[in-house]
Amino acid sequence: MSDGKTLMEILSPRRGSQPCAALVAQGKRDGVILECVYDCMLHWEIGEIGTSCLGDYGLDDAPPGISIWEGVAIWRPGGYECPQDGQFDYEGTFRKLNADEIAKLTAGERLWPEPPEEPEEHKEKEGE
Repeated sequence: MSDGKTLMEILSPRRGSQPCAALVAQGKRDGVILECVYDCMLHWEIGEIGTSCLGDYGLDDAPPGISIWEGVAIWRPGGYECPQDGQFDYEGTFRKLNADEIAKLTAGERLWPEPPEEPEEHKEKEGE
């Protein structure tokens, strides 16, 4: 996880509704998130959970083919005894890619900016 933080430490300052966007591909049976905006909640959840299957995020209603999902991540707290045991739900819509987005993908580029490089001191700690 980024900077050695747990998912709850990352979520704590982010409670509420946060904008998200993702490039998704839906096949006949399953779909996946191909790319998402860096630092949106989907980015963190994919890194923590380790899966990019659309069904794991409630996005399995994607249209067939490749599309863009745009929406928000909404924090839903857990029960009275353990509100920190909540989860993020994703609400939004799918749209077709525009000409600029298709051109970027065809050229092998990302739709959104790359995540920042990890500092060297973090790389060294992971290798110990």
